[in-house]
Amino acid sequence: MSLIREPVAPTRCACQHRPAAGKLRLTVAKKNIDVRHHAQYNEQEQDKRASTLQQLFLPTLSAVDAHSHNDGYHSHPVQPAAGGVGHIAQLHDHMDECDLVARLSITPGGEGRSVAALLDRAHIKELTRNGVADVTAAQGGGTFRLHSTRPGRITGVEFLAGTASSELEY
Repeated sequence: MSLIREPVAPTRCACQHRPAAGKLRLTVAKKNIDVRHHAQYNEQEQDKRASTLQQLFLPTLSAVDAHSHNDGYHSHPVQPAAGGVGHIAQLHDHMDECDLVARLSITPGGEGRSVAALLDRAHIKELTRNGVADVTAAQGGGTFRLHSTRPGRITGVEFLAGTASSELEY
C-alpha cells in the first residue's frame, strides 16, 4: 500500500465563480501632504518608502478583483511564496518612521465612487490574534472584514455595505 497521496485542491469560495464586480486595494501611502515651505518629510522619500513597504508586506493587495457575494464583496488575494513577505504585525513600525498609513478601499464596478478606511495598529493586532478584524469605513460607508488563515498574512477581505450602500455606484 502506497502512502503517496494526491494533492488536495484548495476550497474555492462560491464568489470566485462570478466575474469581478470591483477592485479592492490595500495600499501604503502618505498620511498627509505637507505644503509648507520646509516640509517635515521628504515627499520623494515617503513615496519610495511607501512603495518598498507595499512590496515587502502587501505585494498582492495593491489591486485585487472583488467579487459580489451576498450583501457585499469578497477578495481572495494571491498568496506570495513563503518567506517572500514580511509579517503584517511589523508594518506599522516601519510606516510610523515616515508618516505613512495603510488605506483599504473598494471601488465597485472598477470605477466610480470608492469607499475607504484606514487600517491601524489595533486592527492588525486583532487580525493576528483572532484571524479576523473589522475595519469600519467613515460615515457609515460599510465594513472591511480582513481574514488571516496564515500567520502574518491577509488571506481574504470582505466588504460589507453599510448605511451608505445606496451611494455605491456601478
